[in-house]
Amino acid sequence: MGSLVDHVRSCLEQSELKFVEPEEGTFLVVFGLDEYAVRVFLVIDEERRRVEIYANTDPPTPVAGFERWLLEQNPGLSHVK
Repeated sequence: MGSLVDHVRSCLEQSELKFVEPEEGTFLVVFGLDEYAVRVFLVIDEERRRVEIYANTDPPTPVAGFERWLLEQNPGLSHVK
């Protein structure tokens, strides 16, 4: 089984989402929602094989339920759950 970080990176590269990887395993994803730009962090936890999603706040806080909406908007990421 490959690295979860590599898998998420590959999915993001295949999507139309704009993202940067400020450090290994952390992605800042930016996409439009109506007239707003939405920024979220994806933090990859290789040890527990999970992707944590955080709002772009200071400090970042988990966003409950946002995962389902993000996956619905980006079907290419559906297997990353």
